[in-house]
Amino acid sequence: MECAFNVEREQWEGEKERLESKVVELREQNVEYVEQLTDLEERCKKQYSNERNNEWEAKYNACQKELTDVKIELENVREEKVLADAELDETTSELNNIQKEIEEMATELSDAQKELEEANHKAKERDKIQVGSDQATAEYKEKMT
Repeated sequence: MECAFNVEREQWEGEKERLESKVVELREQNVEYVEQLTDLEERCKKQYSNERNNEWEAKYNACQKELTDVKIELENVREEKVLADAELDETTSELNNIQKEIEEMATELSDAQKELEEANHKAKERDKIQVGSDQATAEYKEKMT
């Protein structure tokens, strides 16, 4: 019976060794799986971080483009303002010149009106003198006849 016990014991010891070997193998696999899981988790974090960074970078780039577009538009508006200011200055200068010409014409017109008034006054004086002269001539002719 001892022999059967020894055989059974050897079988159990063989099974024990096989199971211990299997446990060691499973522990090694477990370590590998944990390493793979950790690696996968790190890659996922990096990918998520990269995706977030890419998303933020895309938003940042869009904002930068919009900012650049606004700066260009602002520069265009500034250039238009400079041109409009120059045109306004030129128009103002032309209007000032026209105003001076109008003032000169008004002065000339005023001077001409004064001359006309003087000429009319002299003409009236002459007319009076002529009327007086005509009357005197008529009276003289009457007296002579």
